Amino acid sequence: MKPESEIQLIEQLRSQGSVKAFSDLYDFYAPRLYAFCLRMSKSRESAEEIVEDAFVWLWRNRLSLPSQKTLSTILFLKTRHLLINLYRARLNSPEYEDYLACRDVAGSSCASDDIDYNDLLATITKALKQLPEKQREVIRMIKLEGRPTKEVSEKLGITEQTVHNQLSLGLKQVRRMLSDKGLAKGSSPRETLAVAMLMMLTI
Repeated sequence: MKPESEIQLIEQLRSQGSVKAFSDLYDFYAPRLYAFCLRMSKSRESAEEIVEDAFVWLWRNRLSLPSQKTLSTILFLKTRHLLINLYRARLNSPEYEDYLACRDVAGSSCASDDIDYNDLLATITKALKQLPEKQREVIRMIKLEGRPTKEVSEKLGITEQTVHNQLSLGLKQVRRMLSDKGLAKGSSPRETLAVAMLMMLTI
């Protein structure tokens, strides 16, 4: 899909709630998301379910999507979020366990609140947009799409060590941006959710 075509589809989805635009975006991204989920979950059923859940979330939030040129970052972040939920019992991070405990409280409006999640997703997406293009591409390909370092190196025409360096620098910058907004300590439910989402980039 050409970048200008995706921009038009996103705008149609945001401003008009276009079913046709949603369908075209689904056809473009679903196979990529499914391949990623299958590689991570080793389960066709789980991969299919996660992809469907990601697009259900996209449709429900279509009118509140931030203006952007591509849905790649948002969809892969959401997919990683769903994958982590799938295996949450295997996670040992105290911050993430706090987030899950908060989310599971009946009637709670903290970490499970869609508004908080969408707001934080937009914050992380904005932080990624502010990175130099090379760092942004490396993070997207390695952390969001799960591509191996060698493949990223060959695609971007840089050494594997440069890939590692760009990844490290980019993630440090994202953490700093979240820290500047007071969202990297995990001392409140909303901050804990930010830490959990940041973990999606660092695990």
